[in-house]
This record gives sequence, structure tokens and C-alpha cells, in this order.
Amino acid sequence: MEDWEYLKRIPLFKDLKESLVKEIANIAVIKRVKKGTVLFQQGEPGEAVYVVKEGSVKISMMDEEGKEYIIHVMKPGEVFAEATLFSSGPYPADAEALEDSILIVLNNDRLEELIRSNSELALELIKVMAKRLQDISKQINSLALRDAIGRTISTLIRLAEEKGEKSGDKIMIKEISRQEFASMVGTTRETVTRILNQMSKENLLELDRQKIIIRDIKRLSTYMR
Repeated sequence: MEDWEYLKRIPLFKDLKESLVKEIANIAVIKRVKKGTVLFQQGEPGEAVYVVKEGSVKISMMDEEGKEYIIHVMKPGEVFAEATLFSSGPYPADAEALEDSILIVLNNDRLEELIRSNSELALELIKVMAKRLQDISKQINSLALRDAIGRTISTLIRLAEEKGEKSGDKIMIKEISRQEFASMVGTTRETVTRILNQMSKENLLELDRQKIIIRDIKRLSTYMR
């Protein structure tokens, strides 16, 4: 891969020396995938770390009843599947392209060699993994301790913080279908649609097919208290 300058802009690699980023680029492979392509499934041997260059990738898990829970939607610049490094373990979740996407693929064995000899890279990777654990912990807490309305509010606030586009007091969450949002909340599409419509009637939200606009996040955070 020749585009090492793109890697240098990714949060995971931005603080690394140029020479090290070029080494990472040398082991990287570009992969173009169509919408709906399954990159890997939970339980398959972990072979690579991925970076989204263009498009988006859904990371999800299935429960025993076959119900899908979306853990995260990866956008450009985000890294995923790093949990398989140094463990020789399987992928802990499924990954599927939500649209035509371009991915940067880093083979685990070759990346591990670089990490062993570069403490800077190891530290940055630890930061990414620690953040991921914090996010998952918050999601588990939300799913376990809150009802559907509480989980909906929690998910809206998390998405607003991670991907929201601010305009005055409003925050817009784009490119998310009702089914994707319901899977993040951990409930049915019908339930989440009913909750969102009620919040819209109370002027907390503005709704469109592929976006949700939070009118006042402070009001939303205190809703139902």
C-alpha cells in the first residue's frame, strides 16, 4: 500500500514516526467490498486487523435466539478486530459491510512483529483497546439495567457523542436505519419506532428515514427521570 499519508491521519497511527507508518503501510493490503459482504463471523480464526478507509462496517453479535445486537458501526478512520492480536483467538463478533467499502487489512502475524519492536505502536494500540472495552462496558450496563426507553436515550446520547454533527443546540445522527438503531438498543424495530415517535411528539427529536436529529441533548438526558 503506497498511501502511507492516509494511515498517518488515522488516530491510531497519527502520533507515530513517519518511518514506522511507512513500515505499517508496507504490510497493508487494500480490500474493496460490496454492501452486504461478510468480512468474518464470530468464532472464525482471527487473522487480521481492519481499518475502514471508505464506507462503513457493522460489528454485531447474535444471541442464542438468533437476535442481532449491533455493537458498533465502524466509519472511515476506525480500527476493528484488534482484539485478535497476540491471542491466536477467534473473532469475537461478526463484521459486515453496510455499503460498498474500502478497507485496509493488516495481517496479524506481520503487525505483531512490528508491535514487538515498537513500543509507540504498542501504546497506541492499548489506548484503542482500552477505549473499546469502556464502550462495551457502557453498552452492557445499559442493556442490563435500563428499560427500552432508557436504553434508547443512552444509545442516542452515545451516537451523538461519537458521530453526531452539531448545529446550534441540535445534533444530527446520519445514515442509520430504524432496524440498525433497534439492534443497537437491543429491542425490536416496532418498539424503538414507537419510542422515537413519542419523543418526536414531545419535541425532543426530529425524525427522517435515515437520520435522527436531537433538538436538545440536555432535555433528552433528563427525559423520564
